[in-house]
Amino acid sequence: MIIEKFKKSINEKNIIKYGDSIVIAISGGPDSVAMTHLLMSIKEEYGLKLFGVHLDHLTRNGKSTEDRKFVEKFLSENGIESFIYTKDVSKMAKELNISFEEAGRLERYRIFKEVMKKTNSNKVALGQNLNDQGETILFRLFRGTGLDGLTGIEYKREDNIIRPILDLSRKEIEKYCEDNNLITRRDHTNFEPIYSRNKIRLEILPYVREKFNDKIDETLSRTANILREDKLLIDKIVNDYFKNNVVLKKEHYILNIDKFNNELFSLKSRLIRKILFEMNGTIEGLTYNHVNEIIELINEKNTGKFKVQHDVKFKINYNELIILKKENNEVKKDNEKIKIESITKLDEIKISPSKNDIYIDADKVIGEIYVRTRKPGDRFSPLGMYGSKKIKDYFIDEKIDSELRNSISLVCDEENIIWIVGFRMSNKYKITKSTKNALHLTYE
Repeated sequence: MIIEKFKKSINEKNIIKYGDSIVIAISGGPDSVAMTHLLMSIKEEYGLKLFGVHLDHLTRNGKSTEDRKFVEKFLSENGIESFIYTKDVSKMAKELNISFEEAGRLERYRIFKEVMKKTNSNKVALGQNLNDQGETILFRLFRGTGLDGLTGIEYKREDNIIRPILDLSRKEIEKYCEDNNLITRRDHTNFEPIYSRNKIRLEILPYVREKFNDKIDETLSRTANILREDKLLIDKIVNDYFKNNVVLKKEHYILNIDKFNNELFSLKSRLIRKILFEMNGTIEGLTYNHVNEIIELINEKNTGKFKVQHDVKFKINYNELIILKKENNEVKKDNEKIKIESITKLDEIKISPSKNDIYIDADKVIGEIYVRTRKPGDRFSPLGMYGSKKIKDYFIDEKIDSELRNSISLVCDEENIIWIVGFRMSNKYKITKSTKNALHLTYE
């Protein structure tokens, strides 16, 4: 039975635990409707709290609004509290100069986080299935990818996204809907070969099933699972090497070149990627060629030579590789300063009169406090959020004009962003019951 296969998958992959509070992303299609129904069927057994969220993209000549009404009715009839949003995603895409797909993704993930906070939920369930997994792997393979890309869609991610029906095929999901008399909506654009992914779904995979392997979807999913386990081992090796061989100074890393050059290319390339991620918080846009250029620089071992990549400078100093942030990459804020007042009696703390002052836990500050503007890869933990997000995404969420983003002041210590002046402070520095000493920061 499908329900048993579903439960086996979520247990083996540790996707859902007893007592989870789950926000279900529901479009109205067979995948999300079946997923919602399956979660409802185990609600009592697993002690789950369920909420539904839907975004009307205002597209397809009114069809998306019909989807919204369908979802509202479906959730209401099944006693699930709903959070329905409407957004002109086409307009948003033009304003941000990004694709419709990217704009939709940004808005969906924004509302996921918002609903998680409103409902005090710890997970968001998305309805990708076994076939989506195969399509994703082929799509990435055709575009060019490495091991990480071939691991496909993850069952669960660090940002609390889960995919409970990733082991169920599209055929199984449709049969489940039929057996349980579940009415669903259909997006006709999914059946038009107008996008690369649709061509894989509608043209390439049917041909492979007929001519080569009628179980190609299961084969690709199994391959992704095997590669994912291999990746865990490789990541552990890289992390251990980084911990034992990369020296962290106050503002830069140091690496022994002779030892680095004796390693396999795979370890060297992954180590470079990890270093860039540690320094920038992202490796978005980093290509094989970028990494290869850095490795070639290190192989040459010519003192004084350097390479700048992703705002990070790789410099040769005899037998050492020094990795540091590129010079002059910050907008100077010489006319601005932070006034710092120590507070030892917490009952003296009052509500801030404006957006230009905050109270923080003094014992959580690392090193000096200073002011700068944003840098590529900056991440921030907004007050009320226990994870982190890119500063870029935060500015987009707050709808801050792109022309103003580079002039917004950030108050930092030696490791983190404490405060986006005029907007929000970091959750990491908030006053709690265990706070003993506080600082009152006033921006001038």
